Amino acid sequence: MKQRAKTHLLPTDRQTSIVINNSIGDKQLQFRPDLIGSSKMVRSALTFYNLYITTDEEPKTDDWVIETANGNVVVQFDEMSLNQRSMGCRKIIATTDPELVINISRPLGVVQELPQPSQSFIEHYCKVDGLDEVDVEYESNINRGEKYSKDSKLQTGDVICNPIYIPKLDSNNCIITHSIKDSYTREEVIHIMGQLFDQLSANRVFTQGAFDEYVEELL
Repeated sequence: MKQRAKTHLLPTDRQTSIVINNSIGDKQLQFRPDLIGSSKMVRSALTFYNLYITTDEEPKTDDWVIETANGNVVVQFDEMSLNQRSMGCRKIIATTDPELVINISRPLGVVQELPQPSQSFIEHYCKVDGLDEVDVEYESNINRGEKYSKDSKLQTGDVICNPIYIPKLDSNNCIITHSIKDSYTREEVIHIMGQLFDQLSANRVFTQGAFDEYVEELL
């Protein structure tokens, strides 16, 4: 399944592969990993940026979020903070910022960087001078061998009720993205309808909810 996500581009003091060359008139985004480690004189003409991809999922404590109502500030979420809930927080699911890490094991102090956008996506993002939204592939946590439901209960049977859906990652810890498509050819529509019919027939489920879910996945 796919979920619609927003992109946010924020300036940073760290050197990154996303830059704007302020000495050039058009001020267009550029993908320039070759400029990382360049001389101070070269860097003085550049503004470096980090890319963040967010969803409207409800964040939990220690999740990284962007407070959109507070000038796009990046912070860790605190479920007990009523003030934070009023800041229009959007959960960060992927970023180029290596400073955003999540705790894998608190007692052992094991941390892991958040997933990243793929290099191909970053290149495309810069080439088109930014995108507001993108579709991100999600998968059930069951696909990763986990058996916890949304209420954090361990499921012991073969059927997992209320599974958790999480961003699908490739072997490089990158999310899988798709450009948002707003128009389709006649052939594409026929192909999509055929896939939809096959899935609905195989599952013998013709509810509105199932239909909407399949359409979202196919498109």
